[in-house]
This record gives sequence, structure tokens and C-alpha cells, in this order.
Amino acid sequence: MPREGSRRAPRTNALGLVALVAAFCLAVLVARIPILTPDVWWHLATGRIIASAGVPHTDPFSYTLTGQPWLAHEWLADRILYAVYMHFGLLGVVWWRAAWIVAATVVSYALARRHAAPAIALPLVVVAAYALQRNWIDRPQLWTFVLMPAVVYGLEMVRQGVRRAAVALPLVFALWVNVHGGFMLGLVVVALWLGSIAWEGRATRGAWRLPVAILAACALATLLNPNGWAGAVYPLHYVATGLRDTIQEEKPGRLDSTYAWVHLGLVLAFAASAVRRWRVTPLAHRLAGGLLALLSLPRVGEWSVPFAAERHAPLFLLAGVPLLAWQLAPMVPVAWRTRSATWTRVLGSAPAWIAVSVLGLFVTWQVARAAPRDGTPAARLLPGRFPEAGARWLRDHRLPPHLLNPYRWGGFLLHRLSPPYQVWIDSRGDLYGAERLREEELLYRFRPGSVTAVQQLLAHWDPDVIVWYFFTIDFGAMQVHPFTRWLLHNPEWRLVFVDPPEYAGAPSGTTAIFLRVQPRNARWLSELPAVQLPPNLLQ
Repeated sequence: MPREGSRRAPRTNALGLVALVAAFCLAVLVARIPILTPDVWWHLATGRIIASAGVPHTDPFSYTLTGQPWLAHEWLADRILYAVYMHFGLLGVVWWRAAWIVAATVVSYALARRHAAPAIALPLVVVAAYALQRNWIDRPQLWTFVLMPAVVYGLEMVRQGVRRAAVALPLVFALWVNVHGGFMLGLVVVALWLGSIAWEGRATRGAWRLPVAILAACALATLLNPNGWAGAVYPLHYVATGLRDTIQEEKPGRLDSTYAWVHLGLVLAFAASAVRRWRVTPLAHRLAGGLLALLSLPRVGEWSVPFAAERHAPLFLLAGVPLLAWQLAPMVPVAWRTRSATWTRVLGSAPAWIAVSVLGLFVTWQVARAAPRDGTPAARLLPGRFPEAGARWLRDHRLPPHLLNPYRWGGFLLHRLSPPYQVWIDSRGDLYGAERLREEELLYRFRPGSVTAVQQLLAHWDPDVIVWYFFTIDFGAMQVHPFTRWLLHNPEWRLVFVDPPEYAGAPSGTTAIFLRVQPRNARWLSELPAVQLPPNLLQ
């Protein structure tokens, strides 16, 4: 590792231009991914409420939770996302995602370059960016993707004696607490890093004062949110809700893709390099990097690390992999470093600038042709992923407002229809709790032996309208969803809508809407005849 406080001489070469072209290519690649996460919709709906009435403190979306306290802890991220949506529509949402992924990658590379040459930093960051693809999501977590490596960068500046970074860190946390709950893990990283600084400087009188002051300032900064203390400790409440057993991203990741295996390889490389250079690697690097590696470690067979979760994987890829670059830098043979310096000089020559400029313009032109320009739902959503046609039909017909719906569709329905409609569940799992998620699972995995439990559930929540998947491929070949099939044979429910024929082959399930056959719904029942289906679908 370089001498503490050392500075590289600035060099001007064509590598910067290559980086700009690569960033643009990455942005286009990210923006072309359809909107897949169900969370983005309730975040947009929350942003709409904040724009018109301020930060809500009770739930406005679910008829089962009306008036119940709700802590909108990501309010600022929601408000900004809604502003992007209002100005640029769904196209703005996907480009917003792309901007954050590019920004996170750039900050991660800058962090790696703090102690590693481009020949080491660039390949590692590229590999980490590849593994990050499974986390290209439209959620406030994108803020944490940028802020975590930025905080580590500031902490390393403090460790090297750059005191102005101490002023910036509390400001980062004042922002972070209002955009995503990842700030709590950020505080843990700060505590470990600054505690390491204090421990290593324990022989110096008063060495603990600055680390303690910075940590206290960062912790106090988290109180600067509309919910005060409740907002500052919200992540602890989230952990206590017990969602680890019901939501996949709260569980350790699975080794079911190339991305996961690459991630595991990077974790093992960090562990090996930390052991190899144990005595010379600063304690802060070992503790912070080790924490991020352990919390992101995927399940290996039946073994997993306590508190490890799939949602932590991006934090190691963006803030832990640069620490891996730092550890590998001194291990690179001198001949490789000399070769890297030679290439740096070559890239600074006029012919290199000309060649890179011409090639960069050509690549940019070709990639720009593939950039998404269409913001319509048909272009930005996968067919059948969300009930677009069903939501339009409900908006036009104004049925009773209490909807029973699947977890994946709740956010979309409330985004499109609230008010006046209210949903039974959406993807705010911490608000509904583990019991409601198990109830939704009962309907989703409807089995013949669960009929009594399902009838009791419907009687308890008393919905007037059910919006559910018509087709599904989640249980093998494409078929009518088991719960929908049961409703089709239940005289208490009338099928009043299915998606138009052009949607009938949608792979992830088209929409079926059922109206309860009850006297209170007589007006709608008289206006809406039952949809007639081909006999083979009713078998």
C-alpha cells in the first residue's frame, strides 16, 4: 500500500475519455432494463402524496391499515423520484436508475484508485459491476449504492489526516437518513473505521477525540428527519419485524447464477488477501471490508452467516471490492507496475488521443441508437408483469374500493388507482408484518387442502373486489392460477374482467378481476355480466 498521505502526480491521457464512453454505454445498458421491482410504484404514490400534502404519518393506501401509524422514512427519495416521473414519465424512471448505477460505479472506482493503479482498480470494478447487474432496481436503495462507497472514501481521507472530510461525513448522514435505511449500516462502518483509528493511535494522547467527535456528529445527524428519533432507529424496527423468513432479499443470496458465483469469488479473494497481508493492512480496512463481505456472503449449501442478506451484496461490490484493490496493489509484481506506467505514457500521446476519440465517437453513436426513448408502459414494462389493462378497467368502472390483491401488484394498483381504491397488501413488508405475508403466501400457493383457511381469510378481510393473476408459469407450464381457478368455481364471486385477447399469452400472468356476489354490490352486479371463458379453462 502506498505511503500514508502520498499523492499521485496528475496525468492527462486518453483513459479518461475511455471512461466517459464506458459510463455512457453502462447507462444505456441499465436504462434498457424494464421496470421489474414492485416497490417503485408505492414509492411513486408516496411521492405524489408528499408533493400535495406533505410527509404522511399514517397509512393512506391499505383499507386494512387505515389510520395506522406509518413511517415514510425514504420520503426525500420518494419525492425526488416522483418529480422525475412527473417531468419525464417512465422513461425518466429508468434513466434515473441508470444515472445512479453509473454514479455508484464511478465512486467505487474513485475509491479503488485511492490506493491502487488503474491496472488493478479497473478490472476489479468491472467485475464487481458485472455481479451488480442483479441489483439494477428502481428503489431508494440506489442512494445507498452511492453513499456507502462515498462514506468509506471520506473515512479513508480522515485516516490519512485530511480533516476536511470530517465535516462532510455528518452532512452525508443528514441526507442518507431521509433517503434510505442503509444509513444504519453506514453508521456501523463509521464506528468500526473510526474505532480502528482510535485503537491504532492509542499511544498518542487525545487520539480518540476526533474519531469520537465524528461518530457522534454522524449519529446526531440522523435525527434530522421528519420523524426524529423514530426515523433514526427505523432500521432496527425493520430488522425486528421478522421478514427474514418471508422475503427473499432478507435471506442470504443463493448460488444460482453467474453473478452470485462472481460475488462469492470476490468475497473469497478479499478474505485471502486480508490473511496474506494481515499485519500490514490497516485495521479499519480489515474490519469494514470484512463486515461488508460477511453480510453479503451467499448461502453455501445449508450454511449461512447470521444477518447475511441478499440486499447487502451491492454494498460489498461497491465499497468492499475497492478495499480488495487496495490489498492487492502491493502484491502486484514490479514488472507489471512498470508495464502499467508505460501504457499510461502511451495513452497520453497524441496518436492515442486521436485513436480513442475516433473510436469513442463511433461507439457512442452506435450505443446511442439503442438508448431507450419510448416512455409508454408497453415499452418500459414486461407484458403481464403488472396489471396495466386491469388497472385501466378499474379506473373506468369505479367498483367498490377495497381490493384484495397479490403482493407483487399492490404497489402498482395503488400507484394507478389510489385514491379512491385501497389495496389489501403491497410490498411494504415491514408495515404489514410477517403474518400478512404468510396470508398472501397462502393465496399465492393455493392448495386443495387450504380451502377452509382461504375462506376464513376472505371472511376476515371482507373484500368486495379481488384482482389476481389469471395465468401463471410459477408452478410449471402456463396454467390458470390455482386461486383464480377456485374463484371461477365459487358462486360467491363473479369474474367481471380478464385482459383483452392480445394479452392472453403474457408469461407472468394476466389480470382477472372478481366482484363479490353480495347485496351491497347489487348496482355493479347488475351492470357487469360474468365474463364467459372457454370451457377448457374451467376444467
